[in-house]
Amino acid sequence: MVYHHCHAVNHADPKQTPKDSPTTPDSEPNAFPTDGPEATTPAKRPVGVAILMVLHLIGGVLLLGMTIFLAVLDPEAEFWQMMQQVGLPQVLLVAGMLLLSLLAIGSGVGMWLGTRWGWWLTAFYYAYSVARNASALLSPGMIAEEFGEPEEGLTKHYLKFGVRVVIHALLLAYLFKQNVLAYFGMSGVSKGKSFGALALAVVALFALFFLLGA
Repeated sequence: MVYHHCHAVNHADPKQTPKDSPTTPDSEPNAFPTDGPEATTPAKRPVGVAILMVLHLIGGVLLLGMTIFLAVLDPEAEFWQMMQQVGLPQVLLVAGMLLLSLLAIGSGVGMWLGTRWGWWLTAFYYAYSVARNASALLSPGMIAEEFGEPEEGLTKHYLKFGVRVVIHALLLAYLFKQNVLAYFGMSGVSKGKSFGALALAVVALFALFFLLGA
């Protein structure tokens, strides 16, 4: 009986190679498991992303509420008059505030879900914030000429917007960390191409605002 059993085992299909064997890893459509804890457990949300998520959601809701209040309920507010005196149209300001508030809320939701579009919205939010605050550094001359702002006020202006540029630039760089990219499912994306796409989007948005304000 023993000889018969061994004889049956040795008569396997001679055309079947180890590569074709259903038990070898190479024959699987995917060498990695498609189920189980490894596939179903998403990447852990980084602490920094969790903090930014909360700040974006709260800040976005507050900014949206303030924008609606000023634009709809109090269109003659002193804030609008002051901005118009320095050449900033009310329509353009409302559009910018709405954009920031919706970006903040949308990116907050995207950070909560850990989606690719969440990463893009968050990265664009900070890229736009860097450009917006950097452009504000070019405006104190006009403000000083209009209102006679003293040199001390200009120093504070430069310091305030300079710090904002640095902070938002650091937060944008944080989004390119490997563990953050992994959480959003962006590990295989080229960092250089992503940064270039963000820069082009910011330039396009500034061009649109320029045309609207012209």
